[in-house]
Amino acid sequence: MGPAEPATREPTLDAMRGFAVLGIMVVNIHFLLAAGSVPPFGGLDGGDGTSPHNRLIVLLTTWLAMGKFMPALAMLFGAGAAVLADRAAGRGVEPQALLRRRYRWLAAIGLVHMVFLFPGDILFAYGIAGLVLVRSLHLSPRSMLKRAAVLLAVGTTLFATLLGSLTWVMRQPDLADSIAQQEARAAAVYGSGTYFDIVRLHAADTPGMIAMGALMLPWTLSLFLAGAAVARTGFVTTPAAFSTALRRAATIGLGAGLPLNLAVALVTTSSGESPGIGATLLASGLVSVAGPLLATGYLASLALFCIRRGPNAPLVGVGRMALTAYLFQSVVMLVAVAGARLHGRLDAAGSLLIVAATWAVLLAGCPLWLRRFRFGPAEWLWRSLTYRRREPTRT
Repeated sequence: MGPAEPATREPTLDAMRGFAVLGIMVVNIHFLLAAGSVPPFGGLDGGDGTSPHNRLIVLLTTWLAMGKFMPALAMLFGAGAAVLADRAAGRGVEPQALLRRRYRWLAAIGLVHMVFLFPGDILFAYGIAGLVLVRSLHLSPRSMLKRAAVLLAVGTTLFATLLGSLTWVMRQPDLADSIAQQEARAAAVYGSGTYFDIVRLHAADTPGMIAMGALMLPWTLSLFLAGAAVARTGFVTTPAAFSTALRRAATIGLGAGLPLNLAVALVTTSSGESPGIGATLLASGLVSVAGPLLATGYLASLALFCIRRGPNAPLVGVGRMALTAYLFQSVVMLVAVAGARLHGRLDAAGSLLIVAATWAVLLAGCPLWLRRFRFGPAEWLWRSLTYRRREPTRT
């Protein structure tokens, strides 16, 4: 048992994964622009948030990106888990032990990433959720979807409660000064501190991020299960056979997801301030369902495009190197925001220029790398740790 060879991978699935990884950067860069203090649904501007073009970018980012690409990646993560489990079982390998080892190492990589590069890491949470997912991969697709629906309801309740509580805490007069001081210290570290100061800041924030990931576990796991259920239908091996279902998913996902997420964006960004408790509860409940809905529309539309026109080679390359691309984006963001001292001086439009430049490098560089190597650097490390041997690197 070893990593799948490039010729056996489904390029449409890799293109979808590449799309999701690239989209995450649109939101993540604002986290660093705000020194890690992004309110639940606002504060995505950075710099001069009052200018019309910045307000428009904040609205579009909240509407079309925030809470959409993480669910997309989560569903693809679940699909990948089901494919790997089935491939292992088909070769006589006990899949649970292999997957547990795989996800323990992913959580370890995520913890390092969280401290040394980007505090808003998702790899640690995905690794922990993956360990829980392993216990459900024996279920039928129908049973997976039923369990996913229950977990989505639980996760939505926890998500709304968490954000509502945070909103209440942040509005308490006796805590306002303390929160402002913490944000000022974080801004000072990003603005003029050394790299080791930033690492210490990230390390101090890590317990809180881990706790938030734990509260989000039911929601994350519901998306994993949904992706695994879809994979078990045979979609990942013969996507063209599911064109009708994909058209239906794209129609529902975009038709319902776009207006629902627009409503959330208008409510949470129109005043230029964080919404009140009632608006937060409503918006968080909506976005925890509407976000995955629109993410499904995105992925289904992209799959249809790949079926009709052929998979986009640059996106496929990024998808095959998804872990490397995710980590590379974090390096670029940290260097730009903290290393180049752009924190507090970079507005929303400027941040998109950094995102576009990073995308250009990844879309051009990943296919070139894969002409000579089987995996990206991070993928090679993860696979070598998972399979307990040094994997060959050359194609």
